[in-house]
Amino acid sequence: MIQFYDHLNILIKPTEGCNLRCIYCFNKNNGYIDDLMEMETLEKLYSIMFPFYKSINIVWHGGEPTFAGLDFYRKAFELQDVFSQKYGVKVNNSMQTNATLLDDNFIDFIKTRNISLGISYDGIVNDVTRNSSQEVLSTISRLKRKNIRPGIITVVSKKNIDILIATYEHLKKIGLGTQLNHYIEMDKNSPCFDLALSPENYVTRMYDLFLYWFNDMSCDIDLNPFRIYIEQYLFDAAPVCIHASCMRSWMCMNHEGRLSACDKAFPEEYQYGNVKNYSDIREVYNSSGFRNLMLASVLRREKCISSCEFYKYCEGGCNHSAMVEGSLDNNGGFSCITFKKLFGKIFVFLKSLNLRKDNILEVLPNPYLKKSLSRLLQSN
Repeated sequence: MIQFYDHLNILIKPTEGCNLRCIYCFNKNNGYIDDLMEMETLEKLYSIMFPFYKSINIVWHGGEPTFAGLDFYRKAFELQDVFSQKYGVKVNNSMQTNATLLDDNFIDFIKTRNISLGISYDGIVNDVTRNSSQEVLSTISRLKRKNIRPGIITVVSKKNIDILIATYEHLKKIGLGTQLNHYIEMDKNSPCFDLALSPENYVTRMYDLFLYWFNDMSCDIDLNPFRIYIEQYLFDAAPVCIHASCMRSWMCMNHEGRLSACDKAFPEEYQYGNVKNYSDIREVYNSSGFRNLMLASVLRREKCISSCEFYKYCEGGCNHSAMVEGSLDNNGGFSCITFKKLFGKIFVFLKSLNLRKDNILEVLPNPYLKKSLSRLLQSN
């Protein structure tokens, strides 16, 4: 098993700049700074990170990461080659993008460098929530022609909660697996009523979609968090990011070299300092920001362990979600409430089918799910 001191996941944000203005973007209150990360800042990160890990997963994020331009990435990857070869580190690169700035040269670079892509796209309502749908779909077609199959991240909000099944059918036509992330209200004092979800309606509509997908005999795409929930039920698989602890396994660096827990905005008291002040990235775990975040997180999780039957499936949930939905040291906000209700309904359903590892082929109607779980069963 890979331990946290063997492997690191790091989000790198070369710029906060972006060519779109999505209506739910967590960056809108902080500004869209067009400044580009200096290569010296990235080299400093590499120099204090690569000597201490066996494998590193780098997620290029933003803002819009492609806003940094192709020349930036050519230099960044040349530098990465130097450090990975010097220290014998296995590196995986991925990128979360709106896909509107990917020309053929950028796509060729992505293919050559084996960069996994996640594309932000909200399906039927994308022009309402994000804009530039035709550009995104055109880019997806060009990627697929070059045998690049990105994943899709779709934000579930009030704009699409009542058309989730139609959204799924739309995404199925595109032929790409999708991760559904619910909208999270970042400002409790000024909620966006055009986007905010009702917990009851969210659970009902998501469960309807789960049943539809589960029983879809023509399905050929992944749909999460549902597949992960089923894997947790059958195999005790690890929780997805939004329902898990990321302490010591994830961190983020912005274009100025500031380090934090992830790409979401945390107050200064939970920031980890600047990369220029470290000689070993693991020194971050001694920073006051990390300790403050860890202490609050532990308090919350201790309460969850003693009171919640679902703790082992979510590990107390996401720190940022807890913070913006109430407080870091307490759960009980939207994410917590809806996870327990939706996860519980799905578990009851799976138990009613008597679904087991040894009857997957007989019980599951969804061919994609059947194939996916069969592969996992063989690997175990």
